[in-house]
Amino acid sequence: MRGQRQATGKKGLAEPLRRLFALAVALLERPRRREELALVGVADPRDPSSVTRDINALRSLGWEIRSRGGRPYTLYTGNIPLLVDTGEARALLLMAELAEQAGFPDHDVLRRLVARIPAPIRSGAAADGRVRIHPSLVGYRPHDATLRLIRQSLARGRRMRLVYGHPWHDESRTYLVDAAELSWIDGTLILFAFCPEAPGAHDAQKTREFRVDRILAVQPTSLACERSFAPKFSFTYRILPGLRRAFGAPGSHRLLAEAADGTLTLRGVANTEFRAQRYLLAFGPYAEAVAPESLRSRLARVSAETAEIYRSG
Repeated sequence: MRGQRQATGKKGLAEPLRRLFALAVALLERPRRREELALVGVADPRDPSSVTRDINALRSLGWEIRSRGGRPYTLYTGNIPLLVDTGEARALLLMAELAEQAGFPDHDVLRRLVARIPAPIRSGAAADGRVRIHPSLVGYRPHDATLRLIRQSLARGRRMRLVYGHPWHDESRTYLVDAAELSWIDGTLILFAFCPEAPGAHDAQKTREFRVDRILAVQPTSLACERSFAPKFSFTYRILPGLRRAFGAPGSHRLLAEAADGTLTLRGVANTEFRAQRYLLAFGPYAEAVAPESLRSRLARVSAETAEIYRSG
């Protein structure tokens, strides 16, 4: 735990680290006495005093655990240090350094995360050496001006107009943006934006996603945003028993019904209709869109066009 590599077993964690995780989880639930901690399986069965040693190990890593006069061990939560091994700490350090050098948005969040790594582990990970990005990429920030204008508009709560270059259109198009948020998707910086002038029967269908590297210009306006966030796209779908047996039910989506044959009906939420379409297409014939009709019609059309490609081939 002090910068030394841990020998890992089949489950990927060394036994002492696995015990520390179990101990931390037990104390996060509620205060516990030492005898109770031994009963819930966080002690080394060959050495009952291991509870005391593991408590002291957590304390040395910055976890504030108190116990006075025979009272239960109590964990005082707040900015709890991360319980990671040296390899995981090294990965976080590397990510934070590369993000800062490349000028990625919100790289300071990674720095705050790194600051929660206990000092002994952090110093051990840093001692292994650092990997830097190629010098030619340092300071290469082609979208700084675009991002600055987008963030200024978002911070001031003002609408903006985007000039966007579509990959499948020769000409660019202009969109009025009301509410928006930036997000990393599949390694690409995406602006999810509510465009009130865009076609669509429902507000959620007016939410568009723009790749920041394809935004040609940003024109801030003096008009105040009418929304605080872009609406999400809600959709209902079914997954067939075969998919459920292979992968289980998606844990992040709400279960609406379960049929006798094992078919599940769920409700999911995506940033845009396009994201919902991609999500369901990944399941192939094992998922069926139920609502809204616009999503169902779009998937039916895409599926028919795909089938025609294979028939003609």
